Amino acid sequence: MTSNTSSWTSKRRAPKDLRSKDQTRVESEDGESSDGLVVVAVREGNKRWKVTRKDDSDSETAKGKRIVESIPKVEEIELEKVIAKGGQEQEDDQKLRDSVKSLFKRPQLAAHAGDASSGSSMDVSIELPSHPKVAESSQQKPPSPVRTLSSGSSTPPYRPSPPEEHTPETPAAELQDPLFSPTQRTATSIYNSHCELTEVQGLHDELNRYCPDLPMLLGGFAGDDHPPLHHPELIATLQLNYKVDIEWFTAQLSPYLQQAKFGTITIVHGAREGERAELELMQKELHPDIELIAAHLPFPYGTHHTKAMFLFYDDDTFKVVIHTANLVSFDWMNKTQGCWVSPFLKKKTNPKPAPCQFERDLMAYLEAYKEPKLGRWIKRLREYDYRPCRALLVASVPGRHEGAAKLSWGHLRLRLLLSKHVDVDYHDIPGTEHIVSQFSSVGSLGSKDDWLFGQLLRSLSACRKDMRKEGDLKESKLARTPRTHIVFPTVADVQHSLEGWIAGNSIPLSERNYKQAEHFLRPLLCSWKSEDAGRERAMPHIKTYARFLIPKQHQPNLPGTTAFLSWYLLTSANLSKAAWGDLTANSKHLMIRSYELGVLVFPRLWDDDGKTKCYLMNSQPSMTLAPQPSIPGSIPEKWITVRLPYDVPLRPYRVTDRCWVWLKTYLEPDSHGRFAVLCDGIMRYNTEKELLDMKMHDVVALIRKKYAGSRDRFYP
Repeated sequence: MTSNTSSWTSKRRAPKDLRSKDQTRVESEDGESSDGLVVVAVREGNKRWKVTRKDDSDSETAKGKRIVESIPKVEEIELEKVIAKGGQEQEDDQKLRDSVKSLFKRPQLAAHAGDASSGSSMDVSIELPSHPKVAESSQQKPPSPVRTLSSGSSTPPYRPSPPEEHTPETPAAELQDPLFSPTQRTATSIYNSHCELTEVQGLHDELNRYCPDLPMLLGGFAGDDHPPLHHPELIATLQLNYKVDIEWFTAQLSPYLQQAKFGTITIVHGAREGERAELELMQKELHPDIELIAAHLPFPYGTHHTKAMFLFYDDDTFKVVIHTANLVSFDWMNKTQGCWVSPFLKKKTNPKPAPCQFERDLMAYLEAYKEPKLGRWIKRLREYDYRPCRALLVASVPGRHEGAAKLSWGHLRLRLLLSKHVDVDYHDIPGTEHIVSQFSSVGSLGSKDDWLFGQLLRSLSACRKDMRKEGDLKESKLARTPRTHIVFPTVADVQHSLEGWIAGNSIPLSERNYKQAEHFLRPLLCSWKSEDAGRERAMPHIKTYARFLIPKQHQPNLPGTTAFLSWYLLTSANLSKAAWGDLTANSKHLMIRSYELGVLVFPRLWDDDGKTKCYLMNSQPSMTLAPQPSIPGSIPEKWITVRLPYDVPLRPYRVTDRCWVWLKTYLEPDSHGRFAVLCDGIMRYNTEKELLDMKMHDVVALIRKKYAGSRDRFYP
């Protein structure tokens, strides 16, 4: 491709209203612009035009003004102008191309990507508030003139538009992007990783688009349909969770299930002794048709922390949801939560296929409960085909696991999967690599960092280079060491959140545990920054672990994402030995105390033929992806999107930032004008007036002394 961009022109004259009085010609007969500089495509109705301005030193165009674009159907778009002086050095030409290139990133142009006329093509333009629908062309279509992932787009949700009228005068070659040579073009398809954020009630609708609430998850939402195209009736469900408000949960179910017979709804819960008695009493009095099962916890400090749904529908389909929220109302209101939603799965047909890895791991996990009442559910689950699930499971079950069994659970299971399946390959994209752990609770790590760095982070650093033979793991020795970060809220993050101090009840980190580990935790900590991700004031209850590359600059043939992911794990596991396991007895045993369940996704899961470049990339609510159709000689690519709950790049703790710890008095007013007061072992969240009514005069005196003469004092 030469430095002159004038080779991309139309063989038809521009509309009269787009030509100035001194513009007498658009191009020569052979399709090459004789002397002007071509800028971008111009559209009027179903016709496409390329506009040039004659570069004649004796004419008015020597002043360098050129019309760049005009899209009549888009409101409030003014004609852009690029100043380019003819006959200057190559440096000026490069500036012109850079200026024109920036125009292709405009949200309005992204909305019209794929408008090229073709008798056999269908326009596909996808807005990504979370993730787009899978869109893959099976036909030969002319490539769109715009290829971008733009921010701030106001385009409508995905809707395929009807085919446009064929315009034979506009050959496909002329619809290519003039800024990229044909050898750089690739045929791209866009896929959804099925990892979603759930709805936050206190946020604007734009930030919640395609973010399901609980009724949507129980109904037709399956991650790949935006909005849901499938509306079956839920007829049975198995729920695995920690905390359960049985009355609230049943109110979210369909009227059919609310009146279903016993055994149609089963809930495996992790309520402790006192809460268990209350839950069972409510079940007997109000919901006798619901079957409750208390998970067996053989070790102290263990929990049944798994959060999963198995949903059966009246059309013989089935769906798996693995998520991070308890079955209580406040977990589904104003917290950042995540979920992985499988496609609608169908029953196996004869001859029945062999179980895939997802099915084998799921059955092994459910059988590890050793609960006879789950037998009928396991039998029912075996009837379905799990091959459409592009994910692998990472689970934990209580026990002292040894031998080959210890590679089946906890962080050693994650290490094995990463070592067997995940390549740390970003296709030569320059940038900085990071491993990020994000969670809502921290257990007792002690004063030494040997478990965090010697076990967990070693597992998070694993990749296929670490695998010598199956089942044989060695220490991770990477050619480059990724930067390690931990995302955890500060005191200010909680204080100014949608819930205020009350949000801290779901972010348990004791002051004692933090003080013990502060010397090695503090350098890794990053605050909860989620402005671009749309969850800045929604405190995280989600748990994610990821390895990704932050590109140094925008890649010409790739969308402007903030991160390319090597892998992404959505799980119920927080930062604790009880959840991930601790190697004991000279690494002979892996000691796990809790039940946990998560899903691992990575690009290779979408590489069906071993020849496709797959990119797992971070998407934001304002981004728009435009897939590219297949053209002869193109390199196939797949873009798989996942919406990280935090912003990239991360924001490390500043010197003045205080790490959030719970069960502590905070005498600063929160977003609701309340103060957090620890009184007799109980946290109270009250305004100054409420504290006076409760005769807590000592606390009020401290507050007034703290804010004496200050304008920061807050009265609701």
